[in-house]
Amino acid sequence: MLAAFFTTLALTGIAHAQYYATSAPGYTLSAPPAGQALLLGRGDALAQSAANCLGLSVDGVLKVQGGMSRYIEFDRGADYEHPRLKESVLNGKSKAASAAAPPAYNVKGNPLYLALGTTKAKDGDYTDYVVVSFTADSGGAISECSRFSLGAQYCGGIYVLDLNADGLSEVVAPYATGAGSGGGIEVRALQPTGKLAWFGNDELDSTLFSASGYCNLLDYDGDGDWEIETTAPVLCSACGYNWNDLYTFDKDGWNWEVGSDKFPAYYKPEQDFYRALNAAVVKLAANPAAYKYSGKAIEAQYAVQIGAQWYSLDPFISESKPDRTWVNALASLVSGWK
Repeated sequence: MLAAFFTTLALTGIAHAQYYATSAPGYTLSAPPAGQALLLGRGDALAQSAANCLGLSVDGVLKVQGGMSRYIEFDRGADYEHPRLKESVLNGKSKAASAAAPPAYNVKGNPLYLALGTTKAKDGDYTDYVVVSFTADSGGAISECSRFSLGAQYCGGIYVLDLNADGLSEVVAPYATGAGSGGGIEVRALQPTGKLAWFGNDELDSTLFSASGYCNLLDYDGDGDWEIETTAPVLCSACGYNWNDLYTFDKDGWNWEVGSDKFPAYYKPEQDFYRALNAAVVKLAANPAAYKYSGKAIEAQYAVQIGAQWYSLDPFISESKPDRTWVNALASLVSGWK
C-alpha cells in the first residue's frame, strides 16, 4: 500500500518524535525444559564439524524436531562478528486451529539440523548470513540438504515454528542490511526432506520488506494461525514516521493476505493518526508560522500535538518553506483510504 512512498532519501539535522506503534508480541519466551534443549553452541563438536563441511562460520546448530516452537536470539554484545545464541521456547499461540501431525524430520534415518552462520559472498569482501539444513549420521558425517541466504550480514534472531498449522515448521529470519532502514524477513518452509522451500507461490512470496528487520509474531484474529507484523517508512526513512502491516496465511493456497479490509480494527489507529497528521500538514503548508515550536518535549522547529504526544513537522519544511513533495505525498496517501 505504501510502496510508492518508500525511499531511502537521507535527511540530516532532524531529531523528532516518531510514530512507531508496534503491537505487543503475541507470545512469551521461556527456557527449554530440562533435557529438551535443541541448540548446540559454537564449541560443540557437531557445530565445528558442520562449519568445516558446510563452509560457514557457524554461530550455532539447532536440532529440528516436529512440532517445535523456538526462538533463537542473537546476543552480539561487544563481539559483533561472533554472537552468542540463546534458545527459548515460544509460548502463547492460540490453539483454535488444530495443526496437522508434524513430520518426524529424519532424513534417511538421520536427524536433521539447521546451521546458522555467515559465509563470504562471491565478491570476496561481503559477509552474508545463511541458514543451512543438514543431516549427520551416527559416524558424524555431514550431508547438506538445502540453504538460503539473507542477503545481509546482520540477523537479530530466528524463529522456527509452524506458522500456518499445516504440521510443517517454518523458518522466519528477520535481517537488516545496515543501509538506512533497509531490512526484511525471509520465510522458508522446512520440508521432511530437509529442503528449505519457498513459502508461497514463488521466491518473492518468501520475502517481506520490514524496516531495520523489525519482525513481530501474533495471532491477531485468534484463528490459530500466526500473523507477522512488519514496519516500513512513510514518505522516507529519515522522516520518522512509520507504517505497520499485518500478514497472515491461507492454509490451502499459501497466499499472503494483508490489508485494512481483512483487519480494519488493526489499521484504524494508524489511519486515524495519519489523517490527523495530514490535517496539520495542510495547515502548515498554508501558514508555517502557526506551527512554530518552542517546547522541550522534542527537538523540532515545527510541531503538532496529536493526542498527548508532540510530533515534528520538520520533514514537511525545507528552507523555511513547505516541502511540496512530502506535503503532496502524505495527502495522496490519506486520500486513498476508504
